Amino acid sequence: MTSEPQAPALAGFRLAGRVALLLLIAAGIGVAVIYHKSLDAESIALAIARYPAAPAVFLLVHVVASLIFFPRRLGALAVCRAPCFLH
Repeated sequence: MTSEPQAPALAGFRLAGRVALLLLIAAGIGVAVIYHKSLDAESIALAIARYPAAPAVFLLVHVVASLIFFPRRLGALAVCRAPCFLH
């Protein structure tokens, strides 16, 4: 009788989730590289003027990220880049 460890039933979903997260991060980096010229101080100020709730959303993302142990730098990049693409 050998006692080999059995893989959890949800191991495939965990792997798929990690791959999906990596693909989303890679896509976000690609979009940031493509639109890097629209990320200057003036365009950020205009985006905040158009979307006054942006700072509150930024803080909310940071709070949620810290509660689920998600790297806050990635959340900051996602939120900082999002308003620039909404116009």
